[in-house]
Amino acid sequence: MVEGRKIPSTSEAADLADPLPMPLSTFLRAVEGVNSIVGCALIGSRAIGHGFVRADSDFDLCVIAADVGAARHHLRSNNCPPILDVSFILFADIPDRLPHWQLYGLAWSRVLYDTTGRLASQLHSLRVLSASECDSVIRDSAAAFIECAYRSLRSEEQALTLAARLEACRALEFLLRLLFAIDGRRAPYSKYLLWELRQRPLSAICLPTDRLCELTSMVIDSPVCGLVTVARQLTDYLRDSGRTALLDQRCMAKLQYLGSKAWAKQSM
Repeated sequence: MVEGRKIPSTSEAADLADPLPMPLSTFLRAVEGVNSIVGCALIGSRAIGHGFVRADSDFDLCVIAADVGAARHHLRSNNCPPILDVSFILFADIPDRLPHWQLYGLAWSRVLYDTTGRLASQLHSLRVLSASECDSVIRDSAAAFIECAYRSLRSEEQALTLAARLEACRALEFLLRLLFAIDGRRAPYSKYLLWELRQRPLSAICLPTDRLCELTSMVIDSPVCGLVTVARQLTDYLRDSGRTALLDQRCMAKLQYLGSKAWAKQSM
């Protein structure tokens, strides 16, 4: 075995064949010893496992490089089979300069090649948020949720049903980020939401999975009723947890208005 190579054991990667499938093994041999490449991680359904893998699932590989340009140049001559979907990220960008969706993928990845000896623990630590990250995500997600919810209810008021539902769906994305941040975690992709919640329900706000699913469906099917309910509960949480200062006065005023009796009458 080449130094730096990390092949997952059966317990680590139940959905990977042992030995690794030929296209994957061939690719990993191509990255070994390349100075610009720090590591390689399997992401997506093949990394998660737990019933998400289908016969036609491809292998999503993330090459983590010290120099993305050099890594791409080296691997360009190695034609990747169609079953391999390869992306590149800069090692120095982890975690501060990567978008939410990439961080979640890396957090639940399986490291196949590692020149540092600590890449797996570094990536898996991304599953939880630091205290400062929590406050930042709560602040940004709450503000985005409030804006989308406000536009949804205004659209409903003008009988723009499609617009109201589209904005409600956007609001849900930020609501889920907010709820998971309150729990100190990164929000999952929609595909993995129930899987995550079955493993670890949202305990910090005592929100049972069934209730979250009920609220989600309510927001989609009846934006006014659902968003008014969520706005009231969010207002209570921010007040009771002492986090109202995370939002500026304009956002808090809008949030309180969303949960006000004026909207509640429309939701009856």
